[in-house]
Amino acid sequence: MLKTLLFTGAFLLGSYATFGQTELWSESFEDDGTISGPARYTVSSQFYGGTSDYFGRVDAQTLIYQNGNTPTANTINVSASNYLGTNGSFYMAGEDTDDTGPLWGVADGLDEKIITFTGIDISGGTSLTFTGLFARGETSGCTASAYDSTDYIRVYCQVDTGSDNLILQFSPNISGCGGGNFNQPLYSDPNFDNDGADGVVLTNTLTEFTTNIPNGTSANIRIEVHMDSDIEEIAFDYLRVISNNPLGTSNESLEKGIQMYPNPSKGTIQLKKAIGLALASLKVYNLLGDEVKHINLADMGSTKLLNLTNLASGIYITKIQAENGTTLANKIVIE
Repeated sequence: MLKTLLFTGAFLLGSYATFGQTELWSESFEDDGTISGPARYTVSSQFYGGTSDYFGRVDAQTLIYQNGNTPTANTINVSASNYLGTNGSFYMAGEDTDDTGPLWGVADGLDEKIITFTGIDISGGTSLTFTGLFARGETSGCTASAYDSTDYIRVYCQVDTGSDNLILQFSPNISGCGGGNFNQPLYSDPNFDNDGADGVVLTNTLTEFTTNIPNGTSANIRIEVHMDSDIEEIAFDYLRVISNNPLGTSNESLEKGIQMYPNPSKGTIQLKKAIGLALASLKVYNLLGDEVKHINLADMGSTKLLNLTNLASGIYITKIQAENGTTLANKIVIE
C-alpha cells in the first residue's frame, strides 16, 4: 500500500511527499486479508478454542473474535480489560496459541503461529524502516506476569533474494521478578539474546517499535508468535514499511516528463509522457491506502486515456512507476 504521512493536515500537490517520509505499505487488519480478494497475508492457523485460547483478528471495542469477516459469538479474555492505542477497529491477538481443540479453525498442533506478508513493493524508496504496534495483555507487575523463556514475538524480513533476517524480537526479562525462566514480564529484545533485560517493557497500550530494513524491490515480512499458556496475551497492529526519502523526487525527469489532466475530472484522465520516457505501471489508491486500480503502461505511446469512471467521487493517489524503478505519486480528484 502507498500512504504519505501528512503532518500539516493539507494535501500536497506535485510529488506528494512530506518531511521525506512516504508509507510504502501498511496492514491494519481492518478486514480479513486472507479471504477478501487477493490474499494480503497468510496465517499458519487462525483459531478460536475459548476465551483464553486463540489466534486471529479481534474487534478492539467488543473483544469479539472474528471468524473471517463475520463476528462470532465468542469473545476473548484480556487480563488488563482491553488493549489501548489500536489503529482502527481491529488488531491481531493471541493467547495460549497451542491450537488444541479449537471451536473454530484448523488445528495444527503447534504452539507457534506464523503470519506472512509477501511481495511488498518497496521499489523507489530508500532509507527504509519497518514499524509496528505491539502490546501484551496482562496487567503490569510481577504478580500478573506469566511469560516464560520459551515465549516470544519475532519479526523477520527478507528483501529480494537476500537473507531472511530477524529485525524485531520480544522476549521475557528472565532477570526480572526475582529472576528465573518462568512468570516474567515481556520486553523488547534489541540484542536478540532471548532475554528482554536490555529492552522496553510491553504494556496493554499498543506501542510503536521501529527498525531499519535493507533497500530493494520487494520484501517479505514474517511474524512468529509463541505463547503456550493462559495469561500469555499479545497483540499487534498497524504494520508499515516507510521510506525516509520522498518517492518520485529523486528523478527530476520523471516529474517533469509526465502530465495528467484534467484534474479534477469526471473519471476520464489523459496521461501524457515525454518522448523517451519508459513507464511500467500506474496504480491508484484511496485515502485508506487500498489499491483500487492497476493500469499497465508498458505498451503506452506518448499519450494514454485513463478510464477511472468506476471509482466513486473523492480524492485518490496515483503512483506511476518507470521501467527503471523510480516512482512518482500525485493527488487526483474525481468529481
